Amino acid sequence: KRLRLPMIASFITMFSIVTSQVCLGFFILDKFQMAEIEAAKVTGYILAIIGFVFILTQIVVSKLKNIKSITWLLLGSIFATIGYFLISLVSTQIELTLAFCIGIIGLGMIMPAFMAITSNSVEASEQGVASGTVSSAQGFGIIVGPLLSTVLYKISPEVPFLFASFIFAILVII
Repeated sequence: KRLRLPMIASFITMFSIVTSQVCLGFFILDKFQMAEIEAAKVTGYILAIIGFVFILTQIVVSKLKNIKSITWLLLGSIFATIGYFLISLVSTQIELTLAFCIGIIGLGMIMPAFMAITSNSVEASEQGVASGTVSSAQGFGIIVGPLLSTVLYKISPEVPFLFASFIFAILVII
């Protein structure tokens, strides 16, 4: 019971990360009607930018020790909800990059938050089991992400990102 929130957060986070990795290239191909080589380049650039933003956000979160983990989880969930929603509305590559950056800032807040919440939710003797339990939820997100995202993508290229936005909105409520 003590690990439900970090397990849900870790699942949703990894689901969304894998969804981004799996669907981004196809999204660029379909949304911007690019040739495959150009779409691959743009995908690579966007993934590099959001990777940098993800790391930078986690560094900032780790330096601001006076903010509680639950606050980071809430803020991150709000940013992720907004960012993934905006992805469905983009019409240019710059807008897509900015929308992804907003979502990734959220993920960069959520990742250390749910790990800290996990650690703080259990006794010292339970740390290993708690870490493994939450990590298994991450693993499940990595497995479910590509499967569900590709099914949702068949409906429309925007749907996997709207779904990610929706589940982050649920996390905000939780």
